[in-house]
Amino acid sequence: MSSDRLRRSYEKYAPVAKESKVEDLISQFEEYKTSSRRRFSSRFDELTYCPRNVEKAKIPLACMKMFDDLGFLNMINEEELARDTNCCILLIAAICHDVDHRALTNPYLMEQRGREHGSIVSRASVKDSVQERHHFYVTENVLGREGCEILKSLKTSMGKKLSKIKRLLLTTDASMDKFKDHISIFKELSDNVKEQDHINSFYRDNDALIMDLIISCADLSDQVKDFENAREAACLVLKEFYDQGDKERKEGKPVLDIYKRDSPVYKGQIFFFQNMVLPLFLALKVAFPESRRLYRNGQKNLEMWSTDEFKSFKVQ
Repeated sequence: MSSDRLRRSYEKYAPVAKESKVEDLISQFEEYKTSSRRRFSSRFDELTYCPRNVEKAKIPLACMKMFDDLGFLNMINEEELARDTNCCILLIAAICHDVDHRALTNPYLMEQRGREHGSIVSRASVKDSVQERHHFYVTENVLGREGCEILKSLKTSMGKKLSKIKRLLLTTDASMDKFKDHISIFKELSDNVKEQDHINSFYRDNDALIMDLIISCADLSDQVKDFENAREAACLVLKEFYDQGDKERKEGKPVLDIYKRDSPVYKGQIFFFQNMVLPLFLALKVAFPESRRLYRNGQKNLEMWSTDEFKSFKVQ
């Protein structure tokens, strides 16, 4: 499929917002900036704040606030160079990393060639990270539309910027060997820390690795907020797993234990925290000591899942 046909085919996944809605959003944001009564929590800028507390209708405003706080709205409007290109790219990747999410795993989607959801696989034309590549193609399509070309004013070529976004989105595929390799690197680094200056030097020389770490931690950040938020996020993911398990059972396919509604929730959560969440946030704590509270929260949430109270916990 040609690049133009591929681009056009992806327009349906991210419909263009009406100009009136965009103007209304800008007006709301200007009002927000000048209002003495801010619309978000006073804790909005804190690492431990739960974004799920933002009303759905106000999420676009929250995103604009983040761009504005980092100085990127002026850069976009006035075509100034960003003071930190990587930071802007990280923010865009984080916002777009699950766009048009299908609530199904990559292996299941790979089996759907020519059937329901098969168009995603055929367009991606790949054997791995199907959803993550789809998220990137949708993002690329949006960023290439007239009026949405916010990357043009950033230093470096458009190809390099899109390549960074693509790499970041692919990093969020926890099933890939790359993700596991990163965890091993971060763990080794954390285990061998002697001086903070050494860590700072390491990350200065490995900016791609630190960006991968940040996007991975952002993707799993629900797990290091308060336990109620972590449990709610776990339930949302498990509901997707159970729905897929039901589909596979009806199709006569083998169903993994984690996709079965009667499997113990606490065991899966303990494995998840021990092998993914805590290793990543330990590395984040080493790189950015001010994030240590997130790691402590993760430890506390693991302890909660390990208590007798949650051994019989079921997703409602």
